[in-house]
Amino acid sequence: AVLDLVRADPGTAHALPVGFERVDGLAAGAGGVTRTTGAATIVGLPDGYRAAFPRELRTLVGADAGVLLAQQTAANLGVAPGDTVTITLSGGSTATVPVDGVVDLPDANALFQTVGAPLGAQPTAPPDNVVLLPEGRWTDMFAPLASAAAAPDGVTTQVHVARGGALAADPAAAYVQETGSARNLEAGSA
Repeated sequence: AVLDLVRADPGTAHALPVGFERVDGLAAGAGGVTRTTGAATIVGLPDGYRAAFPRELRTLVGADAGVLLAQQTAANLGVAPGDTVTITLSGGSTATVPVDGVVDLPDANALFQTVGAPLGAQPTAPPDNVVLLPEGRWTDMFAPLASAAAAPDGVTTQVHVARGGALAADPAAAYVQETGSARNLEAGSA
């Protein structure tokens, strides 16, 4: 319902649902050595995300689609396209995924921000360990957790929005215009 409301707003150019889940960790083995990480964030990207938000991901090596690892995650695990990563889910179960590509997240601070959080209430840096999955694969992996009686707190969906339309030439007036639009949408969704 929120996605439909945002898409119907006259200033919306693109609105896509993006899934997020925090998992216990990642592991990968290469050359007889297994490397592990602490907590990681798994992001579910819908088809068309890169076209709608072209500055959010920059391919460094491998494919532009499929299972993508953030550059820091690939370095932490010592993996490259063609390797596999094991994701430790809440409750101790695991899922193994192939690495299709490694990406840079140039605007990671915005991608992982908590919208509406009080000043100082969110992490000072984006997560170091990030795996980006196609939406279908993300849903297959986390839908059972989200619908379980003891669903983990981390399974969330955000609506990512690109705004379109003409803004006032004066930055202050443009800010007032967009802030007013946001408040109108917020009131309409209440």
